[in-house]
Amino acid sequence: MSLLELSMRLQSQQEWVVYGIALLFGLMIGSFVNVIVFRLPKGMPAEARNGQWPILGGRSKCPSCGYTIRWYENIPVFSFLWLKGRCSSCLDFISPRYPLIEILVGTLAVLIVWYFGTTWETLALFAFCCLLLALTLIDLDNFLLPDALTLPAIWIGLFINAFEILRPAREAILGAVCGWVCFAGINTAYKFISGRDGIGRGDWKLAAAIGAWLGYTDLLSALFIAFLTGAIVGTAILMGNRGDRRTLIPFGPFLAIGGIIVVFFGPNLLNWYLGWLIHGA
Repeated sequence: MSLLELSMRLQSQQEWVVYGIALLFGLMIGSFVNVIVFRLPKGMPAEARNGQWPILGGRSKCPSCGYTIRWYENIPVFSFLWLKGRCSSCLDFISPRYPLIEILVGTLAVLIVWYFGTTWETLALFAFCCLLLALTLIDLDNFLLPDALTLPAIWIGLFINAFEILRPAREAILGAVCGWVCFAGINTAYKFISGRDGIGRGDWKLAAAIGAWLGYTDLLSALFIAFLTGAIVGTAILMGNRGDRRTLIPFGPFLAIGGIIVVFFGPNLLNWYLGWLIHGA
């Protein structure tokens, strides 16, 4: 075996090691995402958690019997399979959603490492995608985008881009402002016409957070995807006789989908759309 062949083989093995580490890291973060989604919407005061922030307030417990889950029963995916999807105390079924989210976040970690390599940008984008996923699940469950996530997301995005890790600082600031102003304007117009709010303030803050992380150009692409997918789903619900024009549909998941897609495809989406409009016209 030549030195070149040996070098290529070692490099290939190193890549698989990196992907394996990314997967394990993603599975652990997926478990933390589950904790956030389950605990944060409960809105328990800090005093009820012995002065701790609700998310960090103690070990996980079975929602059915209150049994404190041991560390070896809380290993991502593995413990679910080992316990056959049941609590070891009351034998009640554990929702398969927990391991599915862990697998999803683990897969997302591998994809981001594969696409962007091992850089600070990769870590930032992974954190951003996990945040969007957590907000999506909370919004689907509770029709809520909590300030405890959206407001820090705006400031963290601006802080990261102060060092231009993802976008230039100017683009991040403009993105945050544009996200907030765009949704505030749409809601004001809708309220003037209908007399009621059309877009919750949580969506304003989430749009501002996406702009703070990805800049105003990619924000436009994310909004395009969000409104397009939202219109398609809303139309499908109406045509399927499963709701009427007053049916509440959380918009946060569509914004999150737009943000995650833009992470991978960026301004190419907006360029494609503008090109299609120009050539179509």
